[in-house]
Amino acid sequence: MFKIIRYKVWLLYIIIGVVVLFSPMSTNASEVTTYEVPEAPIAISDFKMNMNEAKSDDTIQYSFTIEDVEIKDFLDKYGEMYYDCYPKYYGVSSVTLCWKSSKKQIIYHTYTWKQVDGWNTKNIKIKGKIPVKKGMQMGEWHLASIFFDAGVDGAGFFVEDNRHSTNEKHAYSPDPLMDLSMADFIVLGTGKADHKAPTIDLKSLKLSKRYVKKNQKTTFSVKVKDQSKIAKVECTWGLYADGNRGKEYDWINTHKMKYNKKTKKYQCTMKLAYKKAQLTAITVTDIYGNEKIYSVDNSSNYTPKKKDRKYYNAYKKMLVIAK
Repeated sequence: MFKIIRYKVWLLYIIIGVVVLFSPMSTNASEVTTYEVPEAPIAISDFKMNMNEAKSDDTIQYSFTIEDVEIKDFLDKYGEMYYDCYPKYYGVSSVTLCWKSSKKQIIYHTYTWKQVDGWNTKNIKIKGKIPVKKGMQMGEWHLASIFFDAGVDGAGFFVEDNRHSTNEKHAYSPDPLMDLSMADFIVLGTGKADHKAPTIDLKSLKLSKRYVKKNQKTTFSVKVKDQSKIAKVECTWGLYADGNRGKEYDWINTHKMKYNKKTKKYQCTMKLAYKKAQLTAITVTDIYGNEKIYSVDNSSNYTPKKKDRKYYNAYKKMLVIAK
């Protein structure tokens, strides 16, 4: 009797499973709230490009005008979709163009949007150059998106190319789509593409002063190497308050580093307003978007892994202490 009941129970499970598997998903689909992709609140005019096909050592030159059609109205309507607490809009502070190759290389160009009395002007005229060098990805490049920085807490919005965007109408916070095909170009004869991030020379790490008086300056420098041109180098430091006797820092501070032609190193000058500062990370990025963060965990219970030990040991020596 027990065997018969158990058999019937298992048969019931199988029937239920088959029904669920092949039943239509209309119930779940109806629960998805859909949003139409909004129209772009900007207009592009007078686009010019000196060449649409470029070889190594060529320079692509482009120019166009972006008009503010209804950015404020757009953010008033859609801003909450992008941010839980959308800040008050004070105009667009900058515009960033994102050019993408067919295989993961990226080029960013940022332009400041002039403001008058805290509001951006009606138009911004964009004019830029893209040098074509060895290591640049061959094939098609396109303007994938334009980011409009609203100037407060990183708020803003993207206008994306309507052919390459992954944007979908059921997305909760859709970005406007636009035809950006006029900015397409093809690269030829640049050889193997550079997909590797820059590297840092740990032996080159140097502090001009390790012991300083409070608010006294010290200079930190490092050598960075890459096949392509370096776009950005930043260093991050853990800061310790006067009363902190532990091993974990209280705050972090990031400094942009500039290239010194004489020393052939990237450097930054810091003013120590705390008990001490400990190097925790160096971020390096080349012009094709290849980026790596060489970071070290300085927490008291951290034991570095074998692959990270050389960075851990080198960074430990980059310690600035206030007398």
